Amino acid sequence: MLLRRSTVLAPGTMLLLTQQSFCQSKNTDKSQDVDHKLLTLVRNILEGQNLEEAKTQIDPAAYVIVDTNFVSLIGAINGEFKDCKVIEGKGTRIDYEHLTLTPDQTSAYMTLLTYSADKTKHYHSIIFFKSYDDQWKIVSWHISK
Repeated sequence: MLLRRSTVLAPGTMLLLTQQSFCQSKNTDKSQDVDHKLLTLVRNILEGQNLEEAKTQIDPAAYVIVDTNFVSLIGAINGEFKDCKVIEGKGTRIDYEHLTLTPDQTSAYMTLLTYSADKTKHYHSIIFFKSYDDQWKIVSWHISK
């Protein structure tokens, strides 16, 4: 049982394309809540908003790969690496989002296509795991052009 959810966003409109397979309908709301929560977290990081709160949802060992750079995700968010930027800034547009959850909903894989305010296009692959205290944490983030 995998949840596959794809969202295509265009300026002023939103088209939702969804493929879902559930054993019980009660999983629908929970899966959509997870999707919303994780997308909000990622959007906040991309836009540079609520970063202190967002950092609590990043595993301390999390890393990011940007082009050929492999660095600490928290360090990249803090601006410690000149060639490795995660924050795209306000006005970032997410044109495509796809989230896959494991059947037990303890891990998730998200892919995004974003355009920054200066129209730079980026692809993102993000891996999340639930921590021992039942909180979603980012463990890996890959960004490419």
